[in-house]
Amino acid sequence: MIASMKETTMAVEWTITIEGKNEFGDICRKEVRFDKRWERLFDGDLGLSIEDGKKIMEALQNAVVNHEAETYSLYRRVCPDCHTFRAVKDCTTRRIRTVFCRLALKLENAVVSAGFGI
Repeated sequence: MIASMKETTMAVEWTITIEGKNEFGDICRKEVRFDKRWERLFDGDLGLSIEDGKKIMEALQNAVVNHEAETYSLYRRVCPDCHTFRAVKDCTTRRIRTVFCRLALKLENAVVSAGFGI
């Protein structure tokens, strides 16, 4: 029974979840899943490998940077005088290189009440 299982199934599946909540009440949840096959366990491969760590950190960094950028964009849309949301002027894609990965973020610029962009 175990001999047939080790060839077709995983021995262990890991799920790591990160969750962030901003001042506006938006929740960002990101899951990273990876598994270990029986062969890796039989070879003595216990714990996280460097590749597992890189995959985890890349996904977590992606989630954190995206959520923080979205929060910043929302914050910049709030009018400091009347505290309502201003109209979106444009949506610009910015490329960011972090220690763990490269990201392409779409940031919104708002129009101020006098008609000038931020």
